[in-house]
Amino acid sequence: MKLAYDLFSGGTSPFPKNKPWTKETEYYLQRAVAYGENDFNLEDAKDDFKKKFYMCTDSAAAATAMATGRKTEAGNISWDYGGKDGFAYGKSEHDGDPENAPFTTICEMLRSQKGGYFGTVSSVPYNHATTAAFISHNPDRNNYYQGRRSHYPGRGLAESIFEDVKPDVVIGGGFPSDFSKTGSGFSDYISTDLYDRITDNQLNYVMAGPQTSGNGHFAPHYSTIEDAVTDINDSNSQYYQKKLVALYASSNWDGPYTAFSGNGQCLWIGSR
Repeated sequence: MKLAYDLFSGGTSPFPKNKPWTKETEYYLQRAVAYGENDFNLEDAKDDFKKKFYMCTDSAAAATAMATGRKTEAGNISWDYGGKDGFAYGKSEHDGDPENAPFTTICEMLRSQKGGYFGTVSSVPYNHATTAAFISHNPDRNNYYQGRRSHYPGRGLAESIFEDVKPDVVIGGGFPSDFSKTGSGFSDYISTDLYDRITDNQLNYVMAGPQTSGNGHFAPHYSTIEDAVTDINDSNSQYYQKKLVALYASSNWDGPYTAFSGNGQCLWIGSR
């Protein structure tokens, strides 16, 4: 049964079973058609994929352009670029991005110039590139939270969202998968420390639920988003004027905002 065709041969023959498949070759293959290159070998792909990949727009740079009106390199979340000829050839310990170079987003302009409100709703993790570009800043889309990557000591996307930009509403995947663990075992998208500070009311957010389906986990104080919103809008409430965050299990969206479900998955399908 032929399931795929080999881009190395211009899609004219089945993909050989004995060809190794790595993340490097996957990135390179995804962009082979865009460059019109059929005459290269697997080793070239492994050696050159970063240069080719970071010369082509990804969802982080595309969303940054939409959110800020500014160009940047692939992988940057509303952040200026650096590196050779304006391109950092791969996100690594020696990335060429400036240390402090966030772009102002249209959402931040709305708040500062018009006193407006903004937020994001997604059926995939709340700090994935496409939504994150509107509500956070970071030189690398994979820095989901501070401490996630050993070579990057700076603040992550989660900290940028909840402590710096502070959108009024954040709804999406990212709910902790195992409360007994730490690091990525706790969640790939939010640190134990940041989650605890939100749920302990140390930040200006109300954590609404339900976040997961069928296992009984609910955020403190509220069992539904509707209850949280009612309390937030009650001028006599101790939570009055706080912002709303609702994190669902990223692999199992089963919340009340079903009208929004699917946008992230459609993006993922379209980018592959």
